[in-house]
This record gives sequence, C-alpha cells and structure tokens, in this order.
Amino acid sequence: LVLGSTFVKMFALHTLPGKETYAGMIHATEAAGSHYSVVTDIYIEPAHKAIGHIAARARQYESAASGGAFYVYVDPETRQLNKETDDALLHSYDTGDSFFKMSEGLILYDDTLRSLKRRATETYAALASIPGNPFMPLAHGCFTPYLNFAPLSGREHLQKVTLTTSNATHFLPVS
Repeated sequence: LVLGSTFVKMFALHTLPGKETYAGMIHATEAAGSHYSVVTDIYIEPAHKAIGHIAARARQYESAASGGAFYVYVDPETRQLNKETDDALLHSYDTGDSFFKMSEGLILYDDTLRSLKRRATETYAALASIPGNPFMPLAHGCFTPYLNFAPLSGREHLQKVTLTTSNATHFLPVS
C-alpha cells in the first residue's frame, strides 16, 4: 500500500495463538524498528452470549468428531478443535475467565519500498516466535484494512478471534 510518499505494510491477527501465551509476547513487534503502529481492538460481549457461542461451536465440533453412521473417517483437526473448545469452556467455568473478540494489527511505515520489505521480513520472522504464529501479512486489498486499523478510526476490522481474558491481555503492550 502506498500513501503519498509513504509505503505501508500490515500484519493482522488471523488465528488463535498456540496453546501457551505469555505476558508481553506482543513485544515481538519491536523488530519492526521505528515508525510502526500496533492497533488492538477488544470487543466485549455479554458473558452468557459469548459462552453460548463457544458452547454452540463445541456442539458442532462434538457432532463432527463423533463421526456417526455415515462417517468412517474423522478429521484429526476436528477432534483437536473439539478438545480445545471443551478445554476453553472448562477453563472459563473453573476460573471465571470471560471471552473477548479481538482484532490486532501491526502497521509498518517507511519512505522506501526496499527498506519496508526488509523490515517486513524481519518483523514477520519475529512474529513467528509467538506461539502458533497467529499473525499474517496482508498483501492485497489493503486499503480497507488500513482504514479499519488506523488508530482511533472507530472502525472494526473484519478478522476477529475469540480469546479468554487471560489470553487477550497477553496481546497488549506492557512496559
């Protein structure tokens, strides 16, 4: 994306992180050097709605993972998703942890395309150190995501993930 004389590259949180998250893991963005923004949007849903959505997803995965009369093969990924969803619900019931929908973007700015590409490569390598490598570079049709991620834009990014409170806080910058 080119804005005037400034080149822009964006990364977006697109999937759930791996099993383990830790406080300050978003500091991997420091590999971006200077001239970047991290934009985090957290959408709070009433607890009963969020748990209802997660429970509905758990029922879907349970149904798919159990096979049935017509299914001989059950996809291992479906079984894993079923287990992770059950674990998230149990964690919520045991600890009182809530669920949030969250989007996060990293926006790099640079004066030259060559420098931006170098920084983007270094940044992506650093982001890969986050468990599960949950960030992806945005390559095409970046203007709308840029507007959605622009700080204080008031717009919602379309890609959101559902995280527990404790996992969501690990994506917030800490000093």
